Amino acid sequence: MSSINTNTQAMNALSTLRNVNNNLSTTQERIATGLKISSGKDNAAYFSISESMKGDSAMYSAIDEGLTLTKNSVAAARKGAESFQALAQKFTERMAFSQNATDSVVAPTQSELQELVKQMDTIIAQSTFNGDDLVNASGQINPGNQATMEGTGGTWTFTAGASKNYTAAELTVADTARAGVTASALDGAAASALTGAAKTEALAFINAARTTAGTVAMTEAEFDTDTNHSAADLAALNAGLTAKAGDAAYKAALATAGTAVETSRNVVTGISRAGNGFATTEISINQVDLKALASGFKAIADAATTGNINDSDFLAKALSATNSLLNGSIDASTKLGQSEKSIENQQEFLKNLTDTLDTGVGAMVDADMEAEAARLQALQVQQQLATQSLSIANEGPQNLLSLFR
Repeated sequence: MSSINTNTQAMNALSTLRNVNNNLSTTQERIATGLKISSGKDNAAYFSISESMKGDSAMYSAIDEGLTLTKNSVAAARKGAESFQALAQKFTERMAFSQNATDSVVAPTQSELQELVKQMDTIIAQSTFNGDDLVNASGQINPGNQATMEGTGGTWTFTAGASKNYTAAELTVADTARAGVTASALDGAAASALTGAAKTEALAFINAARTTAGTVAMTEAEFDTDTNHSAADLAALNAGLTAKAGDAAYKAALATAGTAVETSRNVVTGISRAGNGFATTEISINQVDLKALASGFKAIADAATTGNINDSDFLAKALSATNSLLNGSIDASTKLGQSEKSIENQQEFLKNLTDTLDTGVGAMVDADMEAEAARLQALQVQQQLATQSLSIANEGPQNLLSLFR
């Protein structure tokens, strides 16, 4: 039966052509974008997973960039610590040389020790990257916590420095305590009566002032005669004793105040997904306190004066303290090197992980260009055939006209 109202063949041909055109449009879009899944309507599950993985990949890349800044900070700190260590080694060598030093080489040796301490301070101040301080370059050591090398009761002791942070109020209290200290002035007779470590200390105060003034140093024999103490000598001695008493008051005021400087820092290295949970992962990098070590070297250099350099107890304690400080500088370089290597390893892992994520996303959403190219050619042929079939189906009603002739 034929009908002029309903052309079933044309309808079927048209439906086939529509499907071919839809498939052709999809293939052309995949070829143009390179994606087989570009929206949720293509494959909801794959689209959701791939978008989450793309987000993870972008976060890992951003974290890797942040780690580069941290690595540069650690690298600057490590190089500074290694240079500091080299100076500490030289300081130790000069201190060992001083074990058999005579008075003629004391002044040059002490000058050299002081110069090494200045170089240490310079290196510490420069061992930062973009203001990031991992070596205590800001110098958060207050006088109350500086290292000391002092003689008491005829023997010498070394107290290492400790770096702490203080509030403005705590420092104000300490300054007030120091300013309020008064010391009884010693005259020539009282000075000459000093013995042991007190005598050594007094002679050091006097000779430090004489060195500054460019005058000849006072010997121990001269010190024992009260008439040899000039007004300038007594002024230097009493100023030194007052400053020492003030420092003691300052230390006492800060004894229980302040918070120790952090010795490590947590650095974000990635993200962690477990079920519906999301969190960041971290590693700890080391911070070191080179300023506290420099304070120790300075205390030893300041104490290595003419009167002390011949004191066997001083020399033994000073060399022992110097060696301990050297070990501390070696430990600082080692810790920073370990931190830098940990960051490098983490960055390498992040790069590999990012590549893996990108590969996984590509496997889910990228179009197979070879297959799409072959499919395009096939669909183009199907489109031509469907068009021809529709044309033939539409010619059917024309054949009915011949029945009415």
